[in-house]
Amino acid sequence: MAFLDVTNCTKNFGGLLAVNDVTFSVKEGELLGLIGPNGAGKTTMFNMISGVYKPTTGQIVYRGRFHIHALNTHRICHIGIARTYQVVKPFLNMTILKNVLVGAYFGKRGVLKRDATKIAQEVLEFTGLWERREEIAGSLNVPSRKRLEIARALATQPDLLLLDEVMAGLNPAETQKTMGLVKQIQERGVTIIMIEHVMQAVMGLSERIIVLNYGEIIAEGTPEEVANNPEVIKAYLGD
Repeated sequence: MAFLDVTNCTKNFGGLLAVNDVTFSVKEGELLGLIGPNGAGKTTMFNMISGVYKPTTGQIVYRGRFHIHALNTHRICHIGIARTYQVVKPFLNMTILKNVLVGAYFGKRGVLKRDATKIAQEVLEFTGLWERREEIAGSLNVPSRKRLEIARALATQPDLLLLDEVMAGLNPAETQKTMGLVKQIQERGVTIIMIEHVMQAVMGLSERIIVLNYGEIIAEGTPEEVANNPEVIKAYLGD
């Protein structure tokens, strides 16, 4: 039984076919890369897994018993799935600490105030933001906002974390630092699916990579296999 099973998922937006009959599975503890050109359907796939969109056809099953395609977003968060956004979405007028407390309160059920505070502190220390906890989120630069986005998602206590371009816009030093953080998250037992255009990151972190193009899977394999696949080269570079 796979940790996450995506079976024959299609998503239409009127006449636009964003994802077309996609099937794949994710093993518990795996770090899976999801790549492809802009408009390939990657974020649409994340939106279906996190409940933002319902598949037009197909199904998504988590841990063999939760039919995600039939659940609302808050319920999906409660069962242990969290995500970040390509365009970061902090609560700009709240402190870093309060942003992360939101994740703790609305993550897995049964978190009391004292527990949420403890979770937030631990997550902020883990992500290197504890010393800045009283800063207003709106004052942060892009790298710090991206780290806050990860921290808030981690505060929900996920077992499956969807990372949507958390390294976009970072310089090489910041990319290396974020790669280290992502690896540490996986080492804590969190399963990760990562959308990323920074090839250094996705090739260096992923155990397996799936490539989407025009909403369809065109390749799947190890980083080396995918990097040498003629269909992938064509999708990124043309004929």
